[in-house]
Amino acid sequence: MTTPVRLFPDFGARPPLWTDAGLFADAPLSPPLRKRLDRWADVWEAECHPATGWADEDRRTAWVEEGNALAEAASEELGSLGFSVVADFAEEAG
Repeated sequence: MTTPVRLFPDFGARPPLWTDAGLFADAPLSPPLRKRLDRWADVWEAECHPATGWADEDRRTAWVEEGNALAEAASEELGSLGFSVVADFAEEAG
């Protein structure tokens, strides 16, 4: 049985990975992947306004594409450890 992990941003949450128990702060990720995840969350915090969403559609599209790639990369790294990562940020993508 695998443990589900969801990828979605929240203010200050690093890395933006969640289990049923909460933020997966100690996820055993490679440093390069952790850095990519942190940058992805930083972009969301800087460019997606809670009330109005994304000001730039191209930036939103790039963010979604990177999020999907990150979910796949995290699945590759964590899969052998019994975790299954899914992208769960449709609402945050606006």
